[in-house]
Amino acid sequence: MAGTSGDQDEFNQVCLANQQWASDLRSNDPDLLAALAVGQKPKFLWLGCSDSRVPESTLLRQPPGSIFTHRNIANILRADDQSVQSVLEYALVHLRVQHVILCGHLRCGGVAASLGDPIPGAEFLNDWLAPLRALGERNAQALSALKSDPERQDYLVEQSVREGIKWLSGHRRVVEAVKDRGLQLHGAVYDVGRGDLKILKI
Repeated sequence: MAGTSGDQDEFNQVCLANQQWASDLRSNDPDLLAALAVGQKPKFLWLGCSDSRVPESTLLRQPPGSIFTHRNIANILRADDQSVQSVLEYALVHLRVQHVILCGHLRCGGVAASLGDPIPGAEFLNDWLAPLRALGERNAQALSALKSDPERQDYLVEQSVREGIKWLSGHRRVVEAVKDRGLQLHGAVYDVGRGDLKILKI
């Protein structure tokens, strides 16, 4: 596709950055990439938001091969989402991860959108955010007691994670993995302004 010279320069820069990253990784850990070429054995499944400010491997300081990842807008878990269902099945049954981390984040655009009016012309996005809108309606009294939009958004972020952990706790594959090998579920909220990960007590 056509673009400006600036766009092409940006793309060239990230390609060069990849070459440098690969070279550094091979120098610092010569066996890692060769081992990953054979297969993966991650201990963690990360269920998070697609937001570019929440890079799970970076904020957890984990090397490639450590985290199996599923991300979508506002880290929504829906029973009718074949993508998340497939990820759960593969991660729990075949990869046999030991930890599932469901992570929301402060200043989430999806959460903010769900607290406002439907977005004109955004039929897919509006449909996707429907569970968040419903969650907001169920928490209307608590939300109305808060003084500002950021406070209301952050409150709903945390409630969404709690709701997601509740859903995961009843998922057949999760129940089997907990019974079989002690799988652990973790709910977390990431502060994009500080870089801190808050683990929720659920």
